[in-house]
Amino acid sequence: MGKFNKLSKEKAKSYQQKVRSIKKLQEKSFIPSSKEEIKKLKEEFNLQNYFNILDKIWVEEGYKFSFEYYKEHLGSEPILVTYPEGNPPDNESLKLNSDKYLEHIQLDGTPESYLQYIILKIIGGQFALGWHANYNDTEIIFTSKNVSEIINNVAKKYNSFEPEAKEKALTIDPLPEFKIEKNHVSLKITLFSKWGGFIKKTYHIESTPPNKIEEIGKRTLVEYHCGINY
Repeated sequence: MGKFNKLSKEKAKSYQQKVRSIKKLQEKSFIPSSKEEIKKLKEEFNLQNYFNILDKIWVEEGYKFSFEYYKEHLGSEPILVTYPEGNPPDNESLKLNSDKYLEHIQLDGTPESYLQYIILKIIGGQFALGWHANYNDTEIIFTSKNVSEIINNVAKKYNSFEPEAKEKALTIDPLPEFKIEKNHVSLKITLFSKWGGFIKKTYHIESTPPNKIEEIGKRTLVEYHCGINY
């Protein structure tokens, strides 16, 4: 059995910037209100740009990385897809298996590639979210500075953290941890949601394609609820 090793503080800062860069890309998207606008969104929002930031993962050769867009009574959201060039997927089945696109995302095998893979899974679809889909707000935390920023930002827009909860949150060590084992990599990361608070999750990621991800642990560090229910 191996042991967990932490990402360095220097690397953690660079990964916090990677997440910010992805969110800046996503801010260029919009919520489409018609089939014509869905087509425009798909033409203008190119998911391939993610890999200019997440440089240790890529799309399998011969496959296209894109998204379909679902509009429902209580919300609307993109569903990420990978499919053979020229052979678009069956839209009706996508939402039932929304992580299937990951089967055709490839990793270079370094510990950081597993971290980038998880980043893609967690925040890759956080754009053009309508109404109830905004529950998909999970943030990945890499630095203590980002913990402080989150506490201050949510206090300006929503409920403030209780003093005791704030004090506890400021003691969180958010550095990701890796453990390399024979058939998989274990990864611990710190997350935040306005509808749950700060959470530590542990994932197993298989070392060989299709690099199946399994969540094996979840621990709430500090509870928080913004006070809004859609």
